[in-house]
Amino acid sequence: MTASALLYAVFFLLWAGSPQADGKNGMEQPIAFSHKVHSRLGIECAVCHAPLAETGKLNVPKPSECTRCHQGSAPKNPELRKLAEFDREGREIPWLPIYKIPDYVEFSHDRHSREKCRICHGPVQERDVLRKESDISMKGCIACHRSRGVSIKCNLCHQISP
Repeated sequence: MTASALLYAVFFLLWAGSPQADGKNGMEQPIAFSHKVHSRLGIECAVCHAPLAETGKLNVPKPSECTRCHQGSAPKNPELRKLAEFDREGREIPWLPIYKIPDYVEFSHDRHSREKCRICHGPVQERDVLRKESDISMKGCIACHRSRGVSIKCNLCHQISP
């Protein structure tokens, strides 16, 4: 086994035991947030999660973006009080990632934007608590690419150095 293969194996084993790997029950987040409630109000994913043009990564709204809609409702709801506190203090909410993409993988939500969010993220609009819904391992990504007739060339997702 080469040193790089051993390093990848160790990394995978460490990751597999991490909270991000256990998505069956969801994870407790700093603020309880229900995508189901927001979806029932007719709010589409892209309203809060529009891709950032320069990186292709999805936006995770800052507390100030959330409080634009939630002004005045904080005193009634303890979770919204937490949100208002993050906003007042100018702090970002330390959300725990449900999907953790390794640094050596180049993933662009922008490139995948023709797909429906639910293909990878599951029926988020039905969830009060999010959990891992899809296999984002290399095997899972290759299976998805093959089923859609998309290239599986290594350099499509991996940075290959000379």
